[in-house]
This record gives sequence, C-alpha cells and structure tokens, in this order.
Amino acid sequence: MRGGGVEGREVSRAFLVASAGLAVAIFAIALTSRVPDGASLLDRVVPPALSDRRSFAIERASADDDGTIRLAGRLPGVRSVARMWWYVDGARAAVARERYDGNRFDVVLIAPPHRDRYTVFGYAWVEHRIVTMRDALLLGAAHRVATVPPAALAAQRSDPSVAARASVDQVRTGPVVRALENGVVELHESPQVTLVGWALDERAHAAAPRVEAVVDGRIAVAGPAGNDRPDVAAALHDPRYRRSGYSIELPSTAWTPGAHDVEIRVLQGARYGIGAHLTVRVSGP
Repeated sequence: MRGGGVEGREVSRAFLVASAGLAVAIFAIALTSRVPDGASLLDRVVPPALSDRRSFAIERASADDDGTIRLAGRLPGVRSVARMWWYVDGARAAVARERYDGNRFDVVLIAPPHRDRYTVFGYAWVEHRIVTMRDALLLGAAHRVATVPPAALAAQRSDPSVAARASVDQVRTGPVVRALENGVVELHESPQVTLVGWALDERAHAAAPRVEAVVDGRIAVAGPAGNDRPDVAAALHDPRYRRSGYSIELPSTAWTPGAHDVEIRVLQGARYGIGAHLTVRVSGP
C-alpha cells in the first residue's frame, strides 16, 4: 500500500507540473494573440507609455575634447524607471552625473578624449508588474551623435615625433571603386565617399590607434583603425602592423565642385602626424 501511495503521489506531482506548463503556454499565447482590433492582450496589459519607445529621446548632446559628454532629453511620465544604460562608440560609458526630474533627464558621461564626435546610445529600463510577474522591461532606446566644437579640436597639434605612414588604397562611392591615379581621384557631383587604406606610427612600431581624414584643412571624420591587413604586415615584415586597416566615410556635404585636398592623419592623443595626401576633383553642378 505504501508503494502504491508513493507511486500515486509521483503521478499527481507529474500531473501538476504538466498542468502548470500547459497553463503557462496558454497564457503566453493569450498575451500575444491578436484580437479583431489588432491589439494583443500584452498591448492591453502594458501601459502605452511603456510600449511607445519614441517617448524616449536624447534631445541635446554636446561633447568636449576631454571626453566629457552632456546629454538632455525626455522619458515617459512614469515613476518606475529602474536604470539607464549608456554606451559611447559601442562601449559601456561611465556616468559622472545623472539627474531625473519627472520625465526629463540630464546626464554627464565620461568617454575617451580627443575625438571629434561620439555616437551615444541610451537604454531605459522600468520595473513593471504584469499580472503576478514583476520584471524589468525595456522602456526604449535612443541614440545621438555628440560633436566636439572646432575650437577644441584646434588644440590638436602636428608633432614630428609621430612618425605617421599611411596609404589610401581605394576610394569608393557606394559599391563602385573609383580609379585612383597618382594620388588623384575624379568624382561626378558630390557623393558620399569611403576611403579604405592603412595607417601606422613607425616610431611606435604600432598600427595607428585613430585616423582622421581632413578635407581642405578641416576635420571631416575621425575613426579608429583596426581592420585586418595581413598584406601590410607581410610587406613591412612586422606582425604588429596587421591591424592597421581603416575605413572612413566622408559625407556628401564635404564636397563641392572643384579640387579638394585630403590628408590622412595618424592621431596619438592630441598629437598627430600626416601620413598621406589625396586630391579629390569633383565635377558637376
């Protein structure tokens, strides 16, 4: 009899587990099932303020040459904001100060210095109870580019101790590779241009940590090197140059009809060396 009782309890326990699993599955289907008006039960349970990700926005963004980034914007009018995550150029950012007042926020982030622009992504999370479940839900995501004023960038100085060496191997407009002869490329109208090449600091025996493309004496775009270039490492007989490749996109606003001087700078902190020159001739209206 005892054996039968134990066996019966095991069957009952298995039945309860199966029933619970079935109930969870039915509940999940009910949450996501659409009713005639196109809404799901989840849409009805979660407040609209939480499901409208457009309500989270970075309205103002500015940056200094020392890497300080200041952000301001809006959040939905909810009181259950649990946490904010901030990323700058793909890396989790350190928060120096954050203040929330109703649905407004002001945040100061600390990022690596000496860049002309920073791409900031923010993620807002809230705690919310759905029936008997309490969890953190993604309130929304937003991004913004923070630029450094030209006056701050002017503090960068040319330094002969940066033994810059660079090359522009390809000039692309979309999928088309343009002919590059004797450092000159001809373009029609004013397309977006991608420069592909490599850059390094021979004195430091290292790939360039950052590369800047400067058009007619003004900084257009800066970005990290780091693309794989085994051909460069083999040609220069130094494996430390393998990650020296770069790819920089220059916007169409950088070009007007006429000839433009483009220089590739190898950046070391606030110092730089000029590694290569390129002439871009633009024809068109």
